[in-house]
Amino acid sequence: MTDLLVVEGLEAFYGQSQVLFGVSFTIGKGEVLSLLGRNGAGKTTTLKSIMGLVPPRAGRVRFGSTDITGRPAHRIARLRIGYVPEDRVIFPDLTVWENLDVARRPPLPDGREAWTEERVFELFAQLRPMARRLGGTLSGGEQQMLAIARALMGNPDLLLLDEPSEGLAPLVVQTMLEQLLRLKETGLTILLSEQNLTFARRLSDRVCVIVKGEIKYAGSMEELVANETLRRAYLTV
Repeated sequence: MTDLLVVEGLEAFYGQSQVLFGVSFTIGKGEVLSLLGRNGAGKTTTLKSIMGLVPPRAGRVRFGSTDITGRPAHRIARLRIGYVPEDRVIFPDLTVWENLDVARRPPLPDGREAWTEERVFELFAQLRPMARRLGGTLSGGEQQMLAIARALMGNPDLLLLDEPSEGLAPLVVQTMLEQLLRLKETGLTILLSEQNLTFARRLSDRVCVIVKGEIKYAGSMEELVANETLRRAYLTV
């Protein structure tokens, strides 16, 4: 499998406080990798460092054949990396349709099917009847769907999802899981940050467990689920 994203020895700080300590992992093209860990473990900072929102002080990030370490976020996004932050950040004063339209990117050069409003409405059917509603009037689950749909309108090769199940009702989480499983079937490469092991288990091919800014386990999801000692040590609150 060809590595689409390579993260090597990533170290990141907020002010003088170090948050990431030598974080390293790879993601193969078409793979779903989960970063699992408790609150404050460094999952969000890892995604932000990849996106250039928290420039790393050491380490390297390679996307395809391009070194993107420390590049500005807008330049990284132009390379077709989509990012859905934990707080969603949709445009509340724009309609659902307008939120999607502002994120539109040119068709893919390699002949793959581009993401359009119609295609994202097929994936997130709940959004179709809300196309003319303002984003700020949507529920939390609907806003999460819109945030993912908006990222897809950029036709990403890699999608970074930060805590997509957080704060959602169990029924909404199940719906979101089913939609992301359909998205996975398209072959899109996904890096998922999650606390919810059950949610991540269904989606992921591999998993990295991050604890206090360090990767403590990297391997198959099946091995992690089967290892109660490992789960209790690194994931139980």
